[in-house]
Amino acid sequence: MDKSPFLRVENLKKYFFLPKRFLSRSRGKIYAVDDVSFEIQAGETLGLVGESGCGKTTVGRSILRLIEPTAGQVFVEGKEICQLAASQMKNMRQYMQMIFQDPYGSLSPRMRIFTILKEPLEVFGFSQSLNAKKVVAEALDRVGLRPEYINRFPHELSGGQRQRVAIARALILHPRLIVADEPVSALDVSIQAQIINLMVRLQKEMGLSYLFISHDLSVIKYISDRIAVMYLGKIVELARRDDLYRKQFHPYTEALLAAIPKAKAGSHPKRIYLHGEVPSPINPPSGCRFHPRCGDCRKECEEIEPSLKEVSHGHFVACHLR
Repeated sequence: MDKSPFLRVENLKKYFFLPKRFLSRSRGKIYAVDDVSFEIQAGETLGLVGESGCGKTTVGRSILRLIEPTAGQVFVEGKEICQLAASQMKNMRQYMQMIFQDPYGSLSPRMRIFTILKEPLEVFGFSQSLNAKKVVAEALDRVGLRPEYINRFPHELSGGQRQRVAIARALILHPRLIVADEPVSALDVSIQAQIINLMVRLQKEMGLSYLFISHDLSVIKYISDRIAVMYLGKIVELARRDDLYRKQFHPYTEALLAAIPKAKAGSHPKRIYLHGEVPSPINPPSGCRFHPRCGDCRKECEEIEPSLKEVSHGHFVACHLR
């Protein structure tokens, strides 16, 4: 890319170590995220898509250091943040926020909406210098909620309204990067559209960068500028949105897109059936992790791990067949 990216992730790894077994000399580990690299420009949305359990959420949480990465580097505007002390990282969190999947579980049921939205201001020392009630009311208005919601509890709101509160909380400090972890998957389809359109509008108004995590390819297509496809802890394909939907180079991406329902009769591409189950991240396959389910598997696929290479302008794929 020509411009310096706002966020750059290099060789990110996150392993979860299992309890040591009886009479065993070593501990097993879950390869949740294994050598992931990508960039996000200012004002850009990168969609991160894949099956459940592929490591999408772990990538987002590791970037924000909600869980500590095992290895790798994360650069925000050229500044490496994985080695920052807790006090330094706290200052960085003002510019990096997360929207969680469950809009009810992420909001304290004991707090009124005013207290929930005021809390970030208190944590960063802004509550004394600002009119907190005015700032909270403005944050609610920004996400389309009326001022009277300020004294309600989360259980008094619908799922869509709760997610709007969660978005308001993430934006109240005016961050520059939002990690959105399946922010609409728990909502009705009609409400999903409202929340997605809200996030698009807020991105334009506030100049936000999004890492948008989802398993819904229709949502990813609508909101993303570029898309990264994950499989078993690794990115297997990365491209601009239109390029990816026009031409897929990895067989896993082909199978994913072929599974999208089509409204028009006769427009559905030939269905691609994958054999077997997703391997365990505790003991991933050698070579290409997709090779046990790939119909075009060759000897080198079983033995040599493919690297992410550029096959056309801005289109990267990790596959020996391309």
